[in-house]
Amino acid sequence: MKTITRLNLAEAMADKTGYHISKMLEIVNMIINEVYREIVKTGCVKIKHFGTFSTRRKPARTGRNPKTMQEFEIKPRVIVLFRPAKKLRTIINDDIKDRNND
Repeated sequence: MKTITRLNLAEAMADKTGYHISKMLEIVNMIINEVYREIVKTGCVKIKHFGTFSTRRKPARTGRNPKTMQEFEIKPRVIVLFRPAKKLRTIINDDIKDRNND
């Protein structure tokens, strides 16, 4: 698995567009911050042909340390889910098929 940083994205954009990397980094940060704000505000962000980020509340529950069998409470929390769009799933599946056929 490769981690893609904001800087990696900005560098790739700068290479393709010819704009300065600092300007591209500013744009990447603006996009990501807007996604953050919208998830917090509405609980859902849909990026067409990419996927949907949504939130779900998980209630408190009792957990158990499997080694010691000691029980503890897991606090309620909100998690972020990602569901890829059909187009993204198709691209990924086609790529996997191509690699398997080689």
